[in-house]
Amino acid sequence: MKKYFIFISLICVFILSSCTTKEDTKKDSSILDQYKVKNTNVEVRDGDFVYRLVSDKKEYKEGEALKIHAELEYVGKLNKITISHAESPFYFNVEEKTRNYDIPYFMNMPLVKTILIKRKPIKGSYNGGVVYSADDTKTYINFMKQIAKGKPPFGYYVMNGYAEFDIESTVNGKKVNKKFKIEGQIDYKVKKGK
Repeated sequence: MKKYFIFISLICVFILSSCTTKEDTKKDSSILDQYKVKNTNVEVRDGDFVYRLVSDKKEYKEGEALKIHAELEYVGKLNKITISHAESPFYFNVEEKTRNYDIPYFMNMPLVKTILIKRKPIKGSYNGGVVYSADDTKTYINFMKQIAKGKPPFGYYVMNGYAEFDIESTVNGKKVNKKFKIEGQIDYKVKKGK
């Protein structure tokens, strides 16, 4: 009799957890349906430079690696130009709208110089570089750990990317630095499912 009771209890637990998972998936889908993906790529020109931010897809599945990259192209009169920047000229700040989470992008800040060849863009991929503190909630920390792995959880994401760099030029015989920050925005969804 005791074995029979345990068996029936296990079946009930399994049935209830299956229903909850299906209900949660429906609830998650209806939350995501409130958001429409507007741009999976953007191109912005600022003077002699073109910045692009591109997501390969508008919808990813939970656990799937994101394929997002930025490009910077020099289109000016010279054959090449040297830019100065942090570890990379590319930044990828993200907002997850269903949770109202900001996901700031972290990178090292050494001074690096890169030569851009005219009409040959350089690329940088989004790698999920994130920052969180021990004071943050456990839910937020777990969320950020998934982002850091490059496999974000379910949600609607808006990426505010930009290229930030300096060029050195000569004006009236004096060397001056000109700063650039070229911004673009894309969005994408991450859905539950296999």
